[in-house]
Amino acid sequence: MTQIQNLPHGSCCIDHFKRLQRWYDRFEKIYTGERYGEQFDYYFDEILVFFIFCHHLKDWIIKDTSIESREVEKLINDNECLQFCADIANGTKHLEIDRSRSRQNSSIKSYVILDESTILPDGTFPLVGLRFNLLLEDGRSIDAFEIASMSLKIWIDFLIKKGLIKDTNF
Repeated sequence: MTQIQNLPHGSCCIDHFKRLQRWYDRFEKIYTGERYGEQFDYYFDEILVFFIFCHHLKDWIIKDTSIESREVEKLINDNECLQFCADIANGTKHLEIDRSRSRQNSSIKSYVILDESTILPDGTFPLVGLRFNLLLEDGRSIDAFEIASMSLKIWIDFLIKKGLIKDTNF
């Protein structure tokens, strides 16, 4: 078994990024209804795990590369979707958020889970997809999968810019 400290510089954060992509794939299958039949709590857990892994990619980058922490923190502070990831991750980990990353009046007020169902000709209601929305203090409701997609894109662009990956097919 390879120990983390023996891996080449920069490879641990890429492993974590690949893990993040796998959690995104799970989220997408929940969102599109490709995965169904489990208890609702399992889906909610997996959605939260995506946001936790998405936010904490920053720690892996900071500890595993020569990229300075202030540059990674600036990326988060400059992107509202990464701020939401931080708030969800930290709120999940600590029960509440001591210091919100989101801008004032844009902080997360609550989560709403909706299911998108369709009645089949035989009268059954298969789950088509779950919608996890963030309700913000300013009254907006934002689809969490859109936040996840934008956040992943920002991380991909950042990793490409820093030369850690060439593209998403590595």
